[in-house]
Amino acid sequence: MDETKKEQSVAKKSRLFDLKLVALLLGLLILWFVFISGVPVEYTSPYEKVNVSFKAVANEETVLDTTTEISKGTNAFEAMQEIAEVEFTDYGEMGVMIDSINGITPRANEFWKLFVNDEEAMVGISSIIFEEDTAIEWKIDSFDSYTG
Repeated sequence: MDETKKEQSVAKKSRLFDLKLVALLLGLLILWFVFISGVPVEYTSPYEKVNVSFKAVANEETVLDTTTEISKGTNAFEAMQEIAEVEFTDYGEMGVMIDSINGITPRANEFWKLFVNDEEAMVGISSIIFEEDTAIEWKIDSFDSYTG
């Protein structure tokens, strides 16, 4: 009889341990759900579109002027390659530099200067992601205009 009480005691402790383990796991699961529900998740639907205009002017001549609807989250450089003939130099993590747009290449002391929404861009074309309607404009500028 003493042996039966020991077996019952061990079984009771085992069930108690199992219940504590289940309660712990359930608590952790609830905490995980609370955590992830508080973390904002940014999702861009491929069906959300933005209007983007691309324009390039070389010495008073417009060599590119188009407006297109593009999926939100699209990289500006990749989009530009779809709508124009673009030659570029890839500088790896630093991005790309546009060398030619639709066959127009600036002279040796000139370059294609990028404007986004009528303001001089602070980043290169490969660093721009379209999240809203945007105007991209390129103008040939001279290195001589920078006195540094």
